[in-house]
Amino acid sequence: GRQELRLRRLHGVRRPRSKLAGGIELLSVSDITVLPGRGELGTLVSTRLITHYGNIVQDIQRTMLAYDFLKRAMDVVAAFIIGIPSLALYPFVWCAIKGEDGGPVFIIQERIGRGGAIIRIPKFRTMKANDSGAWLEPGDRRITRVGFLLRKLRIDELPQLWSVIRGDLSLIGPRPALPYEVDVYR
Repeated sequence: GRQELRLRRLHGVRRPRSKLAGGIELLSVSDITVLPGRGELGTLVSTRLITHYGNIVQDIQRTMLAYDFLKRAMDVVAAFIIGIPSLALYPFVWCAIKGEDGGPVFIIQERIGRGGAIIRIPKFRTMKANDSGAWLEPGDRRITRVGFLLRKLRIDELPQLWSVIRGDLSLIGPRPALPYEVDVYR
């Protein structure tokens, strides 16, 4: 149809007058690439335009690779800097949790990570039962006295630093979703 006619006009013409979307002028037949499209011949696009945008995409990919590497390096370094000294608190937290009710010291929350992988995130137990990540109301009676203090000081989150080192979490960014949250989004 129309694209075939345009291609015939362009054949052998050094400076065609036709322009593509955005006012891009095609200079010669060698500058034309036919991309698969609705028409018989597909969509005519300037090879220079494809090369230009291809280079931009490659630049973005390189930038993202560098960003991901630096972010991961910063996560690991910061997790070690915070995590190693925090180990000094673990025996005191262990004694406090065990002394209050004798239950387990850690809980493991399962969350959905990148690509749908299930990741297990350790935390100090602050409740009488595993909350499975459910939202709490103010004054919730399931929180233990020690748990209240651990939450207030954010000490209950310290074991998650080991998940950062493993690569399951990042220090900055959203926390992976709980399984029931993923089901809601599907």
